[in-house]
Amino acid sequence: MMLAGGMPPSAAAAGGFRPGFLSGGGRLNNMGSDLRGLPSLQSQTPAMSLSLACDDEHLSEYQILVRKQLEVFEAQPEDVESNTQGRKKQVSLGQVGIRCKHCAHLPLRQRGRGAVYYPAKLQGVYQAAQNMASSHLCESCQCIDNQLKSELKTLRERRDTASGGKQYWADGARALGLFEAEDGLRINNSNNSSNT
Repeated sequence: MMLAGGMPPSAAAAGGFRPGFLSGGGRLNNMGSDLRGLPSLQSQTPAMSLSLACDDEHLSEYQILVRKQLEVFEAQPEDVESNTQGRKKQVSLGQVGIRCKHCAHLPLRQRGRGAVYYPAKLQGVYQAAQNMASSHLCESCQCIDNQLKSELKTLRERRDTASGGKQYWADGARALGLFEAEDGLRINNSNNSSNT
């Protein structure tokens, strides 16, 4: 069940998550059906930031900084053809993944451990990001600025708490147009095709 504006009841009860305010300043009228304010990953750009403008109202400084380092992308032929280490299931063309924005320009095999994740469910976005933050951003990424890496480590040690959690991350991914399909996450591009 969705409330007015496309907000699931659990998000409304969790403190008024406002998915309509995106990092690019766009306004999302309905999370699932009106995505005109969002860039199409396929036609305009290979990736979109995971960060939302409302993150600072719901997350700790650490979580906010982590989200700013990650981007959402659709798997391309080279992603499908690569043998992603540790994956039980083959990546599908167009499947949505999360990757480090700092080393995204490198060939897959040259990126540090944990640079790319393909969550199967919206609820999995949170855990994928946490894994990426601890193993990749704070340790194995060779492209991230050392000062930024140090800041991430310092904030991680603080163990600040914030009201956001798995549900906030799932709702945020939904606000960006992600949805669950049989073969993993996908992005709704159909409403964006007229904007190119």
